[in-house]
Amino acid sequence: MSGEKSPGDREQRVDHIASELRSHATAVFAAFGAVCRSELGLEPETVLYAHLGPLYIATLELDQLEGAKPDRTIRREWRAKLAQKWREWIRD
Repeated sequence: MSGEKSPGDREQRVDHIASELRSHATAVFAAFGAVCRSELGLEPETVLYAHLGPLYIATLELDQLEGAKPDRTIRREWRAKLAQKWREWIRD
């Protein structure tokens, strides 16, 4: 039947989407880490541990981000947003 995708096509799409998602998540976590280090002087894992506790950190499965290449544009945008929010919060 025309128009139907083969299982291999679907698998490739799923792999592509998973790769993009990992790239975006890695960019956000890298931005968070940069702000934690520059603004708080702490490692991001320390901040997460202090706010969420070890059980919630385990559910984040940050090890899934290993080897993913962060999208530079997304990282830059998130770093600016997170730094701005942090600075607004400490001013209040």
